[in-house]
Amino acid sequence: MSEKQSPIVVLAEPNGLVAEAYRNLRVAASRQLSQDKKLMAVVSAWPGDGKSMVCTNLAVVLGQLHLKVLLIDGDLRRPTISRVFSAQDKLGLTDSLDQGSAQLGYKTKINNLYVLPRGICTTNPANLLTPDRLRRAFQPLRDHYDAIIMDTPPMSACSDAILLGGNADGAFMVVSPQGWDGEVEARYSRQLADHEIPLFGVVLNGAKGGEQGYGYGYGYGYGYGYGYGRGYGAYGGEEKRKPAASRGSRKWPWTRPDDE
Repeated sequence: MSEKQSPIVVLAEPNGLVAEAYRNLRVAASRQLSQDKKLMAVVSAWPGDGKSMVCTNLAVVLGQLHLKVLLIDGDLRRPTISRVFSAQDKLGLTDSLDQGSAQLGYKTKINNLYVLPRGICTTNPANLLTPDRLRRAFQPLRDHYDAIIMDTPPMSACSDAILLGGNADGAFMVVSPQGWDGEVEARYSRQLADHEIPLFGVVLNGAKGGEQGYGYGYGYGYGYGYGYGRGYGAYGGEEKRKPAASRGSRKWPWTRPDDE
């Protein structure tokens, strides 16, 4: 993957607006870390919303604070993080879940950043993501790292994000204005609440000039130019988006207090 195509925009263009947006997101994540909420899932409704890119860049900017950061590839069906870091053939999360042995991740070439890839175990993910297995796998990671960012599959594809998020301290939801439905995203945010998974904020990814996204008072996004994944590969059973013409007004349900 060339530098131009790299999803790590905070390294490719550290002085750009997108990098500044990620530093703003880092502030929100740091607020959670200050409350000892160190394991943060990143979720989205649809494939291609850019959550793997958000995970990677957020992990990098947290490492720039001299924190020891772990990036987990929790998308066990389409492991993008493992591919970005060329770790497809390494032991990882699935092996830890299957064998009960702690996998602490691998150091990357990026300062303070470690990666726990998907792993090589071929067991059906639905049979691995039990509460007890997840607790046993994550506790050594909590003890070893200052911050943990976890990628997850799209919520429209399977229930994995809810199962993984149930063992995280909370979640950021990534939404894309190009794929925004409205009703579906609101339903998934309620689903997080129903499973007692705190929503730390909403990240607007892929915005063009003038668009802003707000989640619980936090706004991020300046038109990320390094998104990837739409058309990356079907999950097989995901909910289908409505045609663009039938999505209604596509208004954001999250607003700043002074917009109300």
